[in-house]
This record gives sequence, C-alpha cells and structure tokens, in this order.
Amino acid sequence: MGDFIELSHPQFIRNQQFFTQMRDTYAGEKQVKDKGVLYLPHTDNQEEQILSKDKAISEIGKKRYSKYKNRSIFPEYVSSTITAMLGLMYQNSPTKIELPKAMAEMIENCTPTSDSIEMLMRRTNEEQFIVGRRGLLLEPTRAGDTPKILEYYAENIINWNSYIDENGESVYNMILIDESGFTLQGIEWKYLQKLRLLALDGEGYYYTMEIPEDFEFSEFDIKHPPEQAVYPAIREKRLNKIPFVFINANSNIAEIEKPPLMALSNMALAIYRGEADYRQHLYQQAQDTLFIKGIDTDDSEIKLGTGAYISTTSEKADAKFIGVNSQGLPEERQSLTNLHSKAQAMGISFIENENSESGEALKTRLTVKTASMKTIAMTGAGAIENLFKICAEWIGANPEEVIIKPNLDYSNSTVAATELVQLWNGKQTGLPISEKSIHDYMRTNGFTSMAYEDEKDVIDEEQGLVL
Repeated sequence: MGDFIELSHPQFIRNQQFFTQMRDTYAGEKQVKDKGVLYLPHTDNQEEQILSKDKAISEIGKKRYSKYKNRSIFPEYVSSTITAMLGLMYQNSPTKIELPKAMAEMIENCTPTSDSIEMLMRRTNEEQFIVGRRGLLLEPTRAGDTPKILEYYAENIINWNSYIDENGESVYNMILIDESGFTLQGIEWKYLQKLRLLALDGEGYYYTMEIPEDFEFSEFDIKHPPEQAVYPAIREKRLNKIPFVFINANSNIAEIEKPPLMALSNMALAIYRGEADYRQHLYQQAQDTLFIKGIDTDDSEIKLGTGAYISTTSEKADAKFIGVNSQGLPEERQSLTNLHSKAQAMGISFIENENSESGEALKTRLTVKTASMKTIAMTGAGAIENLFKICAEWIGANPEEVIIKPNLDYSNSTVAATELVQLWNGKQTGLPISEKSIHDYMRTNGFTSMAYEDEKDVIDEEQGLVL
C-alpha cells in the first residue's frame, strides 16, 4: 500500500491500526513476533540495557529481548476460528446462484483469475472475518462484453464520498483506490505507487482515471474530469452509478465497522504477553546462580554436576544456589489458563467436554456461536448480488433474474460419532430402525457421501478381501 495519508478519509486513518493488528494475528506467530515491541514490549531491565550508551550493554539487552520473545508462544486462535467458521459456512454450497442467460458464464468465471461466484463469496467472507471490510468493483474487459469483478482489501479503499439524491438515496460520487504494488519490469520487480479514482461527473456518468504522482488535487473538480479520464462502457452504454460495493461485517455502507474478531485478537495478544513473562520466569527458575563464600577460587577449581566436587580446608566456607522465587508461577499459570478459556469461548471451539456432549447439545451451542456467521454470510452475498444486478442492468439483462443466496445451515456436522454408535447398538437390541435409515442419517450429517446401495457394494467387496 502506498503512503497517501493526506488523501485518506479520517475513518480510514483511525482504523488502519485495527486492520494491521487483525492481519498480523490472523497470519500467526511469525508475523506477530516479527513486529517486535509493537505487540511484546521490552521488560524494564531490557529497555534500560538497550537504551544504554554502552554498546556492549545495549547488545546484551537486545539478545535478552530476542530470547524473551522467542521463548513465548502466540496462540493461533484468530486463524483457527476463521478457518472453522469458513469450514462450517462452506460445508454445503450456496443455497442458490442464478444469473440471466447473458451472464451465465460468470457463475464459474467472474474474476480476472477465473474464479467462481462461490469462491468469490468465500474470499469475501474471509475478509469480513479478518478486518470486517471488503470492496468489489465491476470492470468491463477489452476482449468482450462480460465484465470482471476486481477485489480490493480494506487497506486499499482509502477515501470516499456520498450525497443524498432527490429520491432520498445515498449515492457515492467519489471512491479513491490505492492500487500500489510490485510490478514486473523486464525481470525486475519494482514497487510503484498508483492511485485510481472512481467518480461521477457533472451529468452523473461514471468515469475512472489513474492519478499521476504530480497531480494537483487542489485544482481538481470531480464534476469536470480532465482528458485522461476514461468512461467505461459496454456496448457503448455508460453507467450512471459507480459499480462498486462496500462489504462490512454487518452492513454494505462505506462507514468502517469494528472487525468482528477484534476482541479475540486482543485476547490472543494478551496471552502472548503473559506467555512471555511466564516462560521467562520458568527459564530463570531453572537458571540458579551458585554463591560461594570463604573459598579461594584460585586454589580450588569450581566444578558442578554429577561426580564433581569442591574441596577446601576453610572452616568459613559456604556454598549455595540462589534463584528467582517461584511462588508467583502458579498464579501466572492460572491466569493464562483463564485467558485461554475466555479466548476459546470467544471463538468456535470443538474441544469435547469431559462428559460426552450430545449432537443436540452441540447444535444448540453452535447455534449461538454461528449467529454472527449468518449475518456475515447474508451481508456478503447481498452485496455480491447487488453488484451482479448492476452488471445485468449494464449489459441489458434483467436484474430480477440475479439471485445469490448463501448457505445458512451450519448444523449438519454437529452429530457426534458416539451418537451413531449408540444408534447402531440400539438397533441391535431391538430399536425399530432400518440400516438404510441409519445410513441416510450418516449421509445427512456428512459421515458419507455414498448412496446406500453403493455403500453396501463397497462393504461386500471389503469383506471379500484377503488381508
């Protein structure tokens, strides 16, 4: 991303730190540790050493901090929770995806990288979970009439503006996108700063333009674009709206929302810092210092370990180990245990209880857990559906034929394997249920994808094998 603070929306500037934290905690331990003191401050002693004017002492402080950081463990709660959520959301395909005949090819090929609508939905939901924000732009192609959808991270959507039209609806008349990145020039990758403006002119038509580095915004009038502005068109038809949708966790407006898993990210970082202190104290506990009194070390070689001894004739001789008091370790350990429990409660945890939990109990627990997932799924699908309606309008198709409905049934995999065993044992003791009904139950809950007859054929084949 480029450095365009002076051109950025105040909301964007305020929320950049949250985007960064969520990206880092989702990426995992290496990313978090690479950020150093941003997430794990120096201890007071380390900071004093590092800031010392004595270079040797400063280097000692840096090495101690490095070891302090490396000993700590960062819990991957953010990434594991998002992975689990996406797994539940896409255990079944979206309920319905329908497009007008003229747009049918876009169901399986709607992005420049030939991704399907389902894959676009999944990536969109992932971004909604991570930073709570995503942007999609409809872009006509040079090769044909069917547009493609461009995807933008929250960090790329740096500025926007809207107004209320005569119908009382909010209309975006300006969106500024940061398209900076590495570009291959020959065989060398170079980082280029690049801004792209999406806007409406004075007559309400959509245009786009690249912003050169020396561009003077103080003299720029959005309603009267310069000659380099491009008016995207399909079959010579221009749009009277910007074909861009904002996708947050709970809404499709431009205003930035708090990332939905921010509290879980904060908890993971709190555990990381607590882990660093706890493991530092464990390390110090195992590194006692030998204290010797009344022994002339010039006359007696000091040896430690099995078979070694210290010999002296001094009556005042004394030797002992001194180290860190361990009384606080149990309290630190309990504190970390409590934090882990809270983090697991915030995310989706499939850790089994000590007492076997029935499928219905698990289903009830997950119903509460997955409420926000359904909101995210519907918000993402709604925005994508709206963008395809704009596409239909643009190419002259019927927008009412665009239907995109996400999967909202996240309970199919909530039956425990122990329940199936109990069901089978019940049949053996007289429960009036057929094998086919048990097989249908297994198929419904994801334990098999085979039809009953096919399953029986495979079982018969296995019984005929000689091992």
